[in-house]
Amino acid sequence: MSASVSAVDLSVEADPGVPVRVLLSWPPGPTVLVHSIQAYVVMRRFGGVMLVVPDQVIEPGSLLQFSMLPEDGSEPLIGPHNVFSVPLVTFTADGVIMDPGEMVTVMALDMSLPDLNGLVKPYPEDEEEEEDLINHFSPADSRARPSFPELLEAIHAWLATETAARTGFYTAMEEGEPIPSPRTAPKAKASGPGSTTPGKASAGPKPKRHTVASLAEQVELLMGTLPQITEQLSQLAMRQEQQTQAQPSSAVQATPQPGFKAMGASKAAMPVSAMVSGEPGMNLSRLTGMLGPPPTLGSPGHLGT
Repeated sequence: MSASVSAVDLSVEADPGVPVRVLLSWPPGPTVLVHSIQAYVVMRRFGGVMLVVPDQVIEPGSLLQFSMLPEDGSEPLIGPHNVFSVPLVTFTADGVIMDPGEMVTVMALDMSLPDLNGLVKPYPEDEEEEEDLINHFSPADSRARPSFPELLEAIHAWLATETAARTGFYTAMEEGEPIPSPRTAPKAKASGPGSTTPGKASAGPKPKRHTVASLAEQVELLMGTLPQITEQLSQLAMRQEQQTQAQPSSAVQATPQPGFKAMGASKAAMPVSAMVSGEPGMNLSRLTGMLGPPPTLGSPGHLGT
C-alpha cells in the first residue's frame, strides 16, 4: 500500500519505506496548459527520486527538453527513464485490492532534486472535484495503480543494466550504504576559529557492494572465457611436449671400453710418480732381483759360425 503524507518530503531520510502517491504538475515553468498527473515516488536516492507516472502523459518534446544538461553543469531535471508494462491493481468500495487481469503501461523517470520539489504536492485524497482533472493510471478508477512488486522488480532489472552514474545511487541506498551525490556531499569543517590544525575531511563514500545481478553478470562472463583459457593451456602443453621430444639428450654418458677399468677423476689428475709407492731406486732393485742376472754371452769365435 502507499503512504499518505501531510507534506511532500522527497529526501532519503523521510522515506517511509513504501511508495508515496503525489500530484505532479507538468510541464515546469509558465505554460498555458498544465497537466495534473497522478504519480508515485517508488525509490529515493541522495539528490533525486524515481517517479512513476502513466505513460503517454508527458509529451516527448518536454521530456527531451528537460533531459538536456543545463549550462551550469548541474543535473538535468529528468535523467534516465524507461517504460514498463505491469499488472493493474484496483480497489473495491471497501478498499480491498483486486486484480482485474489488466495490464497498465507506466513510465519510470529519474528526477533530480530540488527542482522536483516545486512540481509535486500531496495527492488530494478528499477533494473529489479535482479528480476529473487528474491523469490517472486507469480512467475508470482513480485509485487504480500499477502492481508495486512487479513494477519494482522491473525497475531493479533495468537499473542493473543502466550505466548512468545517477542511477547507481538507488542500488547503494537499498543495500543500506547511501552514497552522497556531489551536490549534497558534506564539506570539510575547520577544527575551530583561529586554529592552525586543519579540519578533517568528511569520510569518502563506502565502496559499492555487488548486487546479485552484477555478480551473476560477472559469473556469466567468467564462464564464457573458460573454454578459451582451457584451449590455450592445452596448446601450450602440446608445444612444450613437442619441443622436449625434438631436443637431443644433453647428457651423453661415455661407455668404457671392454677390458679396461675407468680411472677415477682424482687419480687421472695426479702425476705418475705420485702413484708409485716407495723410492724409485728401491723399486728398480726389486725388479732386478726378480728378473735375475743377465745371460752370459759366448766367445766371439762362436758368433762367426
